[in-house]
Amino acid sequence: MNLWLNSPPHLAQLNDGRFVAGGFGVACWGAFPCVWVVTFGSIVDATFVAAPPPPSFHATFSADAAFPVASPGQVVQWVVSFTNTGTTGWSTSSASQARLGTSHPLDRGSALASATWLSSNRPAQQTTSYVGPGQDAWFVVQLTAPSTPGTYRLYLRPVIDGVQWLEDAGALSTSSSGNAIGSRGVA
Repeated sequence: MNLWLNSPPHLAQLNDGRFVAGGFGVACWGAFPCVWVVTFGSIVDATFVAAPPPPSFHATFSADAAFPVASPGQVVQWVVSFTNTGTTGWSTSSASQARLGTSHPLDRGSALASATWLSSNRPAQQTTSYVGPGQDAWFVVQLTAPSTPGTYRLYLRPVIDGVQWLEDAGALSTSSSGNAIGSRGVA
């Protein structure tokens, strides 16, 4: 550096205001002294920005409301919540929206489905626009009591559609003979 500062042509380059970027290099070999090189430029390269971490979607069962009971054909409401245990928020304005999907097996239809379901295998979506990590998402599930006596089970599992199914906490709603719906939060 001292050699450059004491050399008028090199000092002129170092003080030229047109140059806003520089690159340094050194080459050393054998018995010869090291050679230092600097290259100046007038454009600054893009600043390095670390890539954001990949999305992390996870959930655990949090709570549910009192278990609904219904007569044949009656529609009742069951409220259940899951805690966002991942590092990525769930947002209704993006592809990270949390929904409840039918499970056991995944995406199956149900005799407990009501007309309010998003689709035949998506009973509900998160009720708030954003659920951050560590926060609870609440889901309101409308259930229709079947008119045919029997035992009906509806297993539900959180899902980020098009991304991944979240952990199976065993959320379950059942209807047994006599047609009254009785739900159990976790099986």
